[in-house]
Amino acid sequence: MEAFLSVVSECSREEARRVLEAADYNVERAVNFYFINQERGKAYASTSKRRRVVGEDEGVRVEGEDEGVRVEGVVGVEKKGEAKLTADPDLVLIPWKELSGESERLVSQLEECPGEGTFLPSASWSRILSSCRAEGQSFTDPDFPPAAQSIDGRKVHRNFGKNTKLLCLCKREAKLCKVAKDGKNQGKFFYACELRKCKYFRWSGRALQHTSQAVNLSWKRFDDPCHIPVAKGGFKPSDVLQGAVGDCWFLSGLAVIAERKDLVERIFPVTQRNDEGVYECKFYIDGQWESVVVDNVLPVDEERKPAFAKLSKKKSELWVPLLEKAYAKVHKSYDAISGGFVSEAMFDLTSYPTEVILVMDEAFESEVTWARLLSFASLKFPMGCSTQWDPTLQGVGLAPCHAYSILEVIELSGVTVGQQLKIDDFFGGGKEREKAKKEEQGSLLRLLRIRNPHGQREWLGDWSDKSDKWTSTLHAKLGRTEKNDGTFWMSYQDFLCRFALIEVCHAHRDFYNVTKRLRLGTPNSWDCAQFKVDLVEATWAYIMVLQKSKRGRLDNYWYTDVSIAIFRLDGQGGVVALEKVLFGGQNKTVFSELMMPQGQYLLNVFSMRKGVEADVALRIFSAKPAVLTELGHGRDKLPPVLHHCMIQCVMNRACSSDMRGGVGGISKIAQHVVSPSLLLLVFCCSNTAVFFLACSSSEKRYSRLKLEVEAEKTRIKVDSASAMIPPNAQKILAVLTPKKLGSHKFSYLWEELGPTDEDNWMEAGSCFGGIESIFKSFPLSVRAERDDKVVHTPRGSGAGVLLSKTKTFGSAQE
Repeated sequence: MEAFLSVVSECSREEARRVLEAADYNVERAVNFYFINQERGKAYASTSKRRRVVGEDEGVRVEGEDEGVRVEGVVGVEKKGEAKLTADPDLVLIPWKELSGESERLVSQLEECPGEGTFLPSASWSRILSSCRAEGQSFTDPDFPPAAQSIDGRKVHRNFGKNTKLLCLCKREAKLCKVAKDGKNQGKFFYACELRKCKYFRWSGRALQHTSQAVNLSWKRFDDPCHIPVAKGGFKPSDVLQGAVGDCWFLSGLAVIAERKDLVERIFPVTQRNDEGVYECKFYIDGQWESVVVDNVLPVDEERKPAFAKLSKKKSELWVPLLEKAYAKVHKSYDAISGGFVSEAMFDLTSYPTEVILVMDEAFESEVTWARLLSFASLKFPMGCSTQWDPTLQGVGLAPCHAYSILEVIELSGVTVGQQLKIDDFFGGGKEREKAKKEEQGSLLRLLRIRNPHGQREWLGDWSDKSDKWTSTLHAKLGRTEKNDGTFWMSYQDFLCRFALIEVCHAHRDFYNVTKRLRLGTPNSWDCAQFKVDLVEATWAYIMVLQKSKRGRLDNYWYTDVSIAIFRLDGQGGVVALEKVLFGGQNKTVFSELMMPQGQYLLNVFSMRKGVEADVALRIFSAKPAVLTELGHGRDKLPPVLHHCMIQCVMNRACSSDMRGGVGGISKIAQHVVSPSLLLLVFCCSNTAVFFLACSSSEKRYSRLKLEVEAEKTRIKVDSASAMIPPNAQKILAVLTPKKLGSHKFSYLWEELGPTDEDNWMEAGSCFGGIESIFKSFPLSVRAERDDKVVHTPRGSGAGVLLSKTKTFGSAQE
C-alpha cells in the first residue's frame, strides 16, 4: 500500500485498499486502474441528500435538491455548487450506457472480487436491458426458459411418452430411481425392479418423463407496478418464505445473509423495478464471482401465486424468488437445488469460509461452543442450524431434516424468569399456588432466536411464544412476537438436544483475499503445486482449495482428493517447521484456519488420485495482505512434502504400536520396530491414503524388508515386494489410495530379509515394484532412541481401516 500511495498521494488509504484488492495487489495495475477511474469519472454520484439516478438517451441525470448536477454517460462530470462525486452505498443505480475500453475492463476486474460497498450491476445486464428497451419487449431468458425442464432438469426424449413402459425381469413395470450416494453417478436416473426381487438395472438415458409438478405448474410474469424487487425498508429476513421446493438450506442461508446489508446488497445489485423485467444476481460459484441475469417470469400454483419462494407477505417483494430462480439457473433446474446444507448456501452467497460444528461429535464441547457462538454473534457472522431425522421433533414444533436460521445469540445474567405452574399447584390454592407463582431469581439465561424459512411452525417448548418462562421485562427486552411467523426463542440446552449441526459463515469485515486457479493432477502421475506466501505482518488466515460443484451435473464428474501442507521457511528458503497439514479427501471445499506469524511460507496443494485432473482454485483470505507466488508443480515436488509431513507428525506425538486417533491431518499411526536399526511406520490419512514408511538408522549396510499388502476396493501400489533401504535413509514402500468412497479394510505382513552390501543394491532394488519418484529414498530425518526393553519384531502383521467419505454438509476443515 505504501508503494501505491507514494505514486498516488491524493488517494485515501481506504480507497487505495479497494483498488489494490481489485488489482490483486499488483501496484502497477492498481495505479493504472486509479488514473483510468479518475479520467473517466465514477459510476456513483451523490450530494448532501440521497438521489436517484435514471437513464436517459443523452446520459444519466441525478435527481435531488441540486438539479444542476449532471453525469454524462457513466463517466465525465459537470459540477455545480457543493455537489461532489462519492461512493454512496445507499445510491440506487439503474441502467447506464455501455462501458467501453479501459473503463469496462476496470469494472470487470472489480467484479472478480467484489468487496464491501461494491454494488455495480454488470455490463451484460446493461446490454440486455438496453436491447429490450430498444425493441420494446420484455425479457424472457432463453437459457432458463419457462418450461418443465427448468423445474425438474430432465431431458425427455420425444418418443418416450406416457404410455411407454419398461418392464423388469419380473414382468412388472420398472421403477425410475435416482442415485443419491456420493460419487460420480450421483443424481443420475436408472430403472430397477420396484419390489427389488430381480436384478434388473438400466440407466435411463433420455427415457424419462417430466415430473407431475413440472408438468402441472404454469408460469407468470410478475410485472405489475406493485411487484417491486425491494421495498424502501430494504432486505429483511422475514421476506424469506419457502415454497414447494426443498431448498430450506438455501433460504435459511439467505435469511441470515439479509441481516448484513453489506453482504446482501452485493448479490442483488439491481434494486429498482424496470418494465422489461431484467434483474441480476451474483453468486460465488466454483471459485469465482458469477453474474446471473434472470427475467421476472416465475412458476406459479393454481392460485397464480409463486409456487416456490413466496413474495413477502406485506409488500410483494420479488428479491427472494428472483435470487432463488438465479441460483436454480446456475445449477440448471429448481430440482437441482432441492436438498443441501446452510453452509453451502452461505459460501455461495458470500465467498467467505464456512464452518460446520457437529453437535453429536465426541469432541464437541458445549461451553466452548457457546463462547464461540457469542463471539460469532458479536461479529455478526451469519449462522444456521439443521435437525437430523427424528420423528419426535414434530411433537415439539420442529421439522426433522430441516434447516433453520440463527438470528440472535444472547446471554443474560441475574434476570427474573417466569415459572410454569403445574396442574396440582394451580388447583391447590393457598400457599402452594402462591409458592408456584414465585419467579426464579438470578437465573443465567442462554437463548437463541431461530427462524423457520417456511415462515410458520415454531418450537413449542420452554421460551416458545406461549411459554410461562416469559416475564413482562423479558418480553419487552427480547421482543417476543407471539405470532406464528416461524421465529422463536429457544434455550441453549434445548437447542443442543434438538439440533445436529451448527453452521457458521466467517464473514469478516475488511479482510483481504487473493485467488489463483490451477490444474491439479496429471494423466500418469500424482501432482503437487507449490506456492510461496509472503507476509509482512502476522495475520489470521484461511487457506482454501475450491473445486467445481457436482450439484446439477449428470456427467461422470466427481471431486478429486485435495490436501494442503503449509511449511514455514527461513530466510534462505529452507523448511523450518510444518505449520499445518490437512488431508482433505474428496470434498468440494477444503480449508484450514490458522494464525500465521510474519515471514515466508511454502504452501503445497497436492492430490493422491493418480491420473485424475481437476480445475481448482486456491484462495487465501486473511486479515493482513498476503503475496502469493506460484513456484510450479510436478510429481517430483510431492515426495519431500509427504516425508516432511509424516516425520513432523511423528515428532509431534508419542507413537505406539496401535492404530489410534491423531493430529495434523493424519488420523492414525502404527509403529513397528522391526530391528534395532529398522522401523516401519504406517500412516492412515482418512479420506486420502495409507502410507508405509521404512526408516533405517544403519550406518553402513542396506536394510531389506519384504512387505505384502491386501486391501478391499483400494488401489495397491505395491502388492508383494522386497524393498531396499539405504543406510541412514527413509523410504515410502507402499501407498494405498481408495478407488471409491466408503470404508476400506486393509492388512499387511512384513518380514526382515537381513542387511545386504552396497554391491547388491541394484539387484535387490530391481525387486521393488514402484518406479514413481514418490518411492525414492531420502536422508533419515528422525532417529529412534535405542531401548533394550523394546521388543523387536522381524516378522509380523497388522490391519486397519481407511475411511473415505465426502462431507456433503460443508467443508473439510481443521
